[in-house]
Amino acid sequence: WQVDVAGDVAQAIAMTGQREAAGEVYDVVFIDGQLQGIDEWSASQSSRAGFGPQPAVVMVVNAHGREALTQSSHERRSTDAGASRRSKPRTRQRFVVKPVTASMLIDAVADARQGGGGERRRRSEPDAATGCLEGLRLLIVEDNANNRQVAQELLMAEGAEVALAENGEEGVRAVFEATPPFDAVLMDIQMPVMDGFTATARIRERAEFEALPIIAMTANVMAADRQACLDAGMSSHVGKPFDLNDLVSALLLHTGRPAAQAAPLPTEPAPPIGLPDERELGGLEVSAAIRRLGGNAPVYARMLRSFLKDLPQHLDQAEQQALATDWAAASMSMHTLKGLAATIGARELQSAAALAEATFRRAPPEGVARELMARVRGLAESLRTQVGPWAAGFALDATPSSVPPSASALPLRASLQALLGALRQSDMHALDLLEPLRGDPALRPLPQWLELEAAVDALDFDRALVLCEHWLRELPS
Repeated sequence: WQVDVAGDVAQAIAMTGQREAAGEVYDVVFIDGQLQGIDEWSASQSSRAGFGPQPAVVMVVNAHGREALTQSSHERRSTDAGASRRSKPRTRQRFVVKPVTASMLIDAVADARQGGGGERRRRSEPDAATGCLEGLRLLIVEDNANNRQVAQELLMAEGAEVALAENGEEGVRAVFEATPPFDAVLMDIQMPVMDGFTATARIRERAEFEALPIIAMTANVMAADRQACLDAGMSSHVGKPFDLNDLVSALLLHTGRPAAQAAPLPTEPAPPIGLPDERELGGLEVSAAIRRLGGNAPVYARMLRSFLKDLPQHLDQAEQQALATDWAAASMSMHTLKGLAATIGARELQSAAALAEATFRRAPPEGVARELMARVRGLAESLRTQVGPWAAGFALDATPSSVPPSASALPLRASLQALLGALRQSDMHALDLLEPLRGDPALRPLPQWLELEAAVDALDFDRALVLCEHWLRELPS
């Protein structure tokens, strides 16, 4: 792509005018929606409407900036309508909401060049799945159990059939043995046993898989990282922490599916129930993390609780690896922690883990390693202290609309029987049916509940089915 850069609105107006005078038009214009003089840009575009092709405009904004721009746009159209009844074609305009990732920009360009109607619809409710991946068979190759679970749950909610592999070696075997074959593979890069690059190369060695879409999932989003993915034979890549809409868009693109129809779009999903000021949560960026998950607060809540529960064990393991000067293992542990912290929105912990990961690769002196681990542990313990009590109850009352509001008041037997039906069908609705039970304090100390909750959260529906049946038999009739 050829890219020009303007320093302000006046220069952008001049540059688009010069292009137009030369008989050319920019395919896409990205413009910061908070620049001084943004109304002058909008007026300039309106004055050109109806006089030949116009560039697709993508406004780069934060949530509040988008609201202001939308309101300003409505006011301008009302004024224009009062002044003149002549209808002009409108400049195609889209939004990208900060923080912006490379994959978001690529998707915006692709959408603009295809003449799409704007941003993909973001769901304001967790259960409003589009089903746009219906019929697709996907393989997720990812070493972290939490990431696997979240990706599987979200993609199954979109209609896909999803299989899992824990490392590249398992992924290669799954691809070779799958009948019918997978439609696409989502491949992590840094994994034990076999990394994503090696796994992709093995898959590409077989002619029948030369065209299989393999989409890298990596926290590295620089141009060199993207090129490394392409050089390894991958089809494209999405950044971590992944954005559900970016992931779905990439899958639709590489499997030849038509993009989902754009719908009228709220600026953001509705704020989750029970969300306090993020400053009270040690800066945990809950809203942004939930937005990346398509607005699915219950999925985020389960992921956060799992992260906080496993955090002490993860830190102990990393410290033992560092003490044993097993720098490769310690670096991998910090890499995993970095990714999980990014997914839940713990930016400060993410940065500390990233520094430790990079430093451990260079076999640092003992004192340096000890200081880094102390920093990571301090941030982690602070996060657990500040966030833990709130996380324990977050989104327990934000159950999807498919669960009756009175579900929490139903007798335990009726709730378990409803859950049993979903488990027998391996239906992801089981996760929704479990949510009202989480809010019952009487269940929390029960071993039957703890085992059942863990099995359902791990998507081990076979074990959950056995546990649920056993518990029902124990209940008085």
